[in-house]
Amino acid sequence: MSIIYSQENEKTNKISVGFNYGQASQNMPPFDNPKYLYDNEFYKIQVNYLLSKKKKFSYELDFESGIFYSDFQYLNTQKTPVELSFQEYVVNVGGRIRYEIVNNFSSYIIGFTGPMYSEQLTNRLKDGFAFSNVVGLGFSYRITNVSFDMRSTIRHNSNANISIPNSGHNSTGIEAGFMIHL
Repeated sequence: MSIIYSQENEKTNKISVGFNYGQASQNMPPFDNPKYLYDNEFYKIQVNYLLSKKKKFSYELDFESGIFYSDFQYLNTQKTPVELSFQEYVVNVGGRIRYEIVNNFSSYIIGFTGPMYSEQLTNRLKDGFAFSNVVGLGFSYRITNVSFDMRSTIRHNSNANISIPNSGHNSTGIEAGFMIHL
């Protein structure tokens, strides 16, 4: 006599690719420095790799590449304000810890860091090579092989004292996008 067991084999998509659009500003909590304004809108391409999944938690590795269209204004009351518009090019790597709240709806925290290139010198950050550091909180809703995503982030750019000036730029942002699970 033989007994045959059948088990549903759930396919886990380990790799996902996606696109995000967002906007950020220094003129929002927790920053809101009265000495300068720093605003940007950005477009990012993402690649996500599922490292492991344990019950309702998953641990993921993320790669992001983005272009930021930034506006900077130094608010010096003694002179005419300096207004600059420039682009920043960013490549970040980081992690994501996801918690599935209910089926197909999850929340997550992220942390990224990586090199960036800024086209413009400001009184707070030298042009050229710097680092972009991001932390955030987000939510995803998955429909079959597509997830829709919304997150709030805090970003700090600086050059690790490689060059002067290095006060950096800070911003709080919101972004939305989608990921396709391959």
